[in-house]
Amino acid sequence: MQTSAVAGRADMAARHVSMQLAAPGPVDRVWQALTDGRHTVSWLGRLNVERVVEGGHFDLWHDEDVSSRHTVVQWHPRRLLALTWDFPEEHSSRVSFGLAETSASTAMLTVHHESVDDAVSYAAGWHRHLQFLEAHLRGRDLPLGEFWTGYDDLVGLYGADQFSSDARPT
Repeated sequence: MQTSAVAGRADMAARHVSMQLAAPGPVDRVWQALTDGRHTVSWLGRLNVERVVEGGHFDLWHDEDVSSRHTVVQWHPRRLLALTWDFPEEHSSRVSFGLAETSASTAMLTVHHESVDDAVSYAAGWHRHLQFLEAHLRGRDLPLGEFWTGYDDLVGLYGADQFSSDARPT
């Protein structure tokens, strides 16, 4: 079995999630997957805009009934994207996506999500989203119906603070 390219930590006290993905592909391709609705639909959700843009506002549809609102608060193409994260019935939070080229064929993606109501749930959710992103970047989209498969196991691992030692970026 291949080791996951996703590693992360949930800090319950600080209400913060930190994740890393050794993303297959150059930075430009990963940036496109973060900002282009034709790509986000495969790993994060359906945007109500064609693409995320500097200073933009958009809705992200997680399924047919649930959407969240977002505003771009930092925009440094191919390096940093930061958004507000307004999910129904939760406090407003902020998520940032940082990119660094590690080789011509790999980019390190870091995700920091601050002020979350449940860091463990968010860590497990981001972990699954990044697994779907990794598959998308490899050209092998995962069926969206399988998103929740393994989620409960990830909640258990992040909740026990055991996950960061079990999976490291490859």
